[in-house]
Amino acid sequence: MKSVPDPLLGTVIDGRYRIHARLGRGGMATVYKAQDQRLDRSVAVKIMHPHLADQADFVDRFHREALAAAKLSHPNVVSVFDEGTIESDNLHDTTYLVMEYINGDDLRTALSRRGSFSLRMALEITRQVLSGLGNAHQAGLVHRDVKPENVMLVQGDGLIAKVTDFGLARAMAAARSTTAGTVLGTVAYLAPEVLQEEVTSRSDVYAAGIMLYELIAGDVPFRAETPIALAYKHVNDNMPRLSTVAPWIPSSVDSLIGLLTAKDPAQRPANGIVARDRVQEVLNNLDDIIAKRRIAVSPTDLEHRSTPAPEDPANGSYDTRSFTPAHKTALLTAPPETKRRNSRGHELARQRSGSNEVKSSTSSKLWRWLIILLLIATSAAGIFWYFTAGPGMRMALPDVTGRQEDAAVKVLEELELTPVIDHDYSDEVREGYVISTDPSVPSEMARGDEVTLVVSLGVEQVEVPAVIGLPQETAEQVLTSSRLTADFEEDYSDQVPEGNIISQDIPAGTEVDHSTTVTLTVSLGREPVTIPDVSNETAEDAADILKNEGLDVVTEEAYSDDIEEGLVISQSTSGSGYRGDTVTITVSLGPELFEVPDVYGMSRDDAEKLLNDAGFEVEFDNFLGGVFDQVRQQSIPAGELHPAGTIITLIVV
Repeated sequence: MKSVPDPLLGTVIDGRYRIHARLGRGGMATVYKAQDQRLDRSVAVKIMHPHLADQADFVDRFHREALAAAKLSHPNVVSVFDEGTIESDNLHDTTYLVMEYINGDDLRTALSRRGSFSLRMALEITRQVLSGLGNAHQAGLVHRDVKPENVMLVQGDGLIAKVTDFGLARAMAAARSTTAGTVLGTVAYLAPEVLQEEVTSRSDVYAAGIMLYELIAGDVPFRAETPIALAYKHVNDNMPRLSTVAPWIPSSVDSLIGLLTAKDPAQRPANGIVARDRVQEVLNNLDDIIAKRRIAVSPTDLEHRSTPAPEDPANGSYDTRSFTPAHKTALLTAPPETKRRNSRGHELARQRSGSNEVKSSTSSKLWRWLIILLLIATSAAGIFWYFTAGPGMRMALPDVTGRQEDAAVKVLEELELTPVIDHDYSDEVREGYVISTDPSVPSEMARGDEVTLVVSLGVEQVEVPAVIGLPQETAEQVLTSSRLTADFEEDYSDQVPEGNIISQDIPAGTEVDHSTTVTLTVSLGREPVTIPDVSNETAEDAADILKNEGLDVVTEEAYSDDIEEGLVISQSTSGSGYRGDTVTITVSLGPELFEVPDVYGMSRDDAEKLLNDAGFEVEFDNFLGGVFDQVRQQSIPAGELHPAGTIITLIVV
């Protein structure tokens, strides 16, 4: 197939980034190598696919990756330098990211090339990945898609692993696992709780543990025919132990992988930093462990092996791509020296056999010309077949957009094209139908060429975050970051401060279409009221009047010589106030009563003093001139209760 030149090659983005080469293409974007002409350095530019540029949810996800990665500064995280939009007729105002350029392969490519990694290197790569993830966890982010494709390897004085692609990263407080029943991330590395509940930093630790197993064994621990069946294995099946495949594997490595991939998240390290330290402990003790393991190997361990036990299994790695599990077992137990010796032996045998020597015929020139003519005729026939019926035959790519996935695949396979399925969300194309193809129509194809079908997952569902109690501006930002729209109402609140959210019309945790409008009620603070004057009202009426204004009432009592019993003497406040204020009313008990003392038989002066001290007024009525100076009668009997100031008349004889 004649390749179509990439229109971006050689162009300058935003007057700064000159595009030099295309590095790779993913489901959302294409990555290019570019030169930052302002700072004179190589960078990687990630440019969103043009057909996604008009879809706000994809642009937002792209923007979220920039924000997530820009928060991080760590040697094991790929740095994001810049973000912008290319204003171009050809690219439809496409969004781009500028990232640190990594002159190396991703871990998947390296693993595919090598087959597996040495024990020491696998642990070191995992340690660095966990260190980068730990930095994200400390910043409140969960990566949610940890896998070899999202780890870059930098070759230098030593191997450096860098975590990249934070396109699925979400804040821990808002991270949830599913969206419309579709798990975000790669099923082969997803923790059990991601499929059932919510994503946490421990979910990233699980994925790193699965990756460590794969780096050592050359394959992931669980495989199944469908994603659902694979997810079931992650939830229900026990983690296989590497030592059952390769007995030389130290038990500490099995234990470490078991710790990182525990089914219960609470049993795993809390975050990448804690997990990194556990990996470091195993690395620190690796030499002693291997030395002890080497001594412990018995002849029976070697009985079914095709090669001797390893001299140092921590430092060997093998190409396991085309091997059965039994072959992989043998390779995992084979030292690298044996593998290299076998390769050199095969080469020497080939050279000695003369298989590369072309023995010339010493027959006549006629035979030589006949052979040449036969070769020419055969080549011409082959070329004719290649371009008419063979792989070189050209065909137009059929337009299968809008078709159901199985139907589109059938059309391509009937033309002997190779369909590759990718998935994405779409507001317009229903679930299970083709959104677009890569390459797009019109394109000329050859038999066997790959055609990527982007199949719709339907309208993307998002989880409504909890924003009650947050300030209005913060709540709006939280909803916007979840690709939801905020609408506002206002109301008074006694509990929620002015400007904060009282309530939301869609409960937190509800799954809804992205861009759904969530109505938030914003607090106006406490509602102002006028506190009425309830003086001289009965206690019951006064309480009703104040409560009708939304006020709380506290009742106290006091004696009053002026206010009738049961009526309000006074209140703690009146005039301006707020609903919910407390008003204290003082209710009259009437005048205070005192007990009249008994003064019978007392002298005039003593009786007067005793009554005065009790609060009463005294008048006298002398009988026979009062010569005996003794009280013989009092107008109010002793023991009765009367208000202070009551006049009591004494008869003195």
